[in-house]
Amino acid sequence: MRSSRLIMVVLALVTSAGACGTQTLGPSAMPPISASPTTASTPQAATSAEASPTALSGSPASSGTVDLKLDFACIPDSWALSTGIYVASDGTDLVWSAIGSLADPNLPTLPDLVGFAPGHDSAPHYVYRGPNRESYITVIAVSDGHYAFVVDDDHLYPNSWGLLAVPGAGQKAVLLDKGDVPDAPQVSRIAMGGGQVIWTTFHEVAGVVTAEIRAAHFDGSDPRILASAPANKTEYWWPSLDPTGRFLLYATVEHLSGGGEAFRIYRLDLSSPNSAPVRMGTDDSATEPLSNGRTLVWRTVDNNVINWGSDLVVATPDGQGQKSLSLQHVGDTSLGNRYLAYDLVSGGDLTLYDTATGTFDLVEQHGPSDPWQLQRGWNVVAGDLLVLRRVNTSTPTGTVQVCWASLPHVP
Repeated sequence: MRSSRLIMVVLALVTSAGACGTQTLGPSAMPPISASPTTASTPQAATSAEASPTALSGSPASSGTVDLKLDFACIPDSWALSTGIYVASDGTDLVWSAIGSLADPNLPTLPDLVGFAPGHDSAPHYVYRGPNRESYITVIAVSDGHYAFVVDDDHLYPNSWGLLAVPGAGQKAVLLDKGDVPDAPQVSRIAMGGGQVIWTTFHEVAGVVTAEIRAAHFDGSDPRILASAPANKTEYWWPSLDPTGRFLLYATVEHLSGGGEAFRIYRLDLSSPNSAPVRMGTDDSATEPLSNGRTLVWRTVDNNVINWGSDLVVATPDGQGQKSLSLQHVGDTSLGNRYLAYDLVSGGDLTLYDTATGTFDLVEQHGPSDPWQLQRGWNVVAGDLLVLRRVNTSTPTGTVQVCWASLPHVP
């Protein structure tokens, strides 16, 4: 039986997916098939720059909105139908959670990981098959053929979670960590690079709930704690690595002595064992930092580190020269070599921010009456790769397309 905590997570995710939620859940995961990726035109092509997407409140008027015309290709439909909510990419490989069972149509299981290299693989393939078919894979990361993910399963990890790593497709999974604080938050994000996995977590240490940043190699060797603090003083969230793998970025929730909270972002130099974290910028509402080496991006929040953000901010890699993008209710951010992807609670459109030119580039528009909609959380940019998931809710079971396109390089 699934925990009430998991049910709440699933309900929240289905709600965030809007009309693309339960209607998109297809049959059990299909066996591998020998088929080449199919090409598909955008169900509703992006309109001209004059017909801008739903108002990007306060977006830079001088930059306008550019119509970004891309050529999409899609994976075979049978694989697309079994895709779950969670997806990750490193710019070369694409990996997602796959439906294992629809015994309960309101709460499908997600015990498997499927991988695919756009432009290289002829068809997706299973990276990991969960031994317990009632498992639910949540947070996912991939880097250079290595994988890490969080499993929510009351049979394997009662009232908790497990963090696993798979050194390569089809290889045995290694348990890196598991929760020991009932009802504590799961791993918020997994950072991968340089042969290691980095995550934030909460553990009980000498009777004290402690927030930690942990790291280990893919095979579980060299486990270490990069930072720790009593959770009622400081919490750690949203770890990420810069493209070199040298700098770890992370966010904190700092509980102030006079009451209230400060949301701050930091950078830690992993090449120097004794280095101290350096705060980036002076924003006390900053969280979820991402860097492509030329631009630093973060969300601003006002009361909860996992809520939809109040805005997106771009700055230099050290957090200086910050500039608001004036985007309200924003989340699910990802940053590639050039482009920044994000979801808005209003949904409907896919617009990328070009960090090289400072323009908002329109990819697709889907109005309220359009049967095709975009799945929130699946608008992902990594390197020069854009991935999205379209759902046609006018069909009884939902028609699904998982597609990708190459983005323009940095000029």
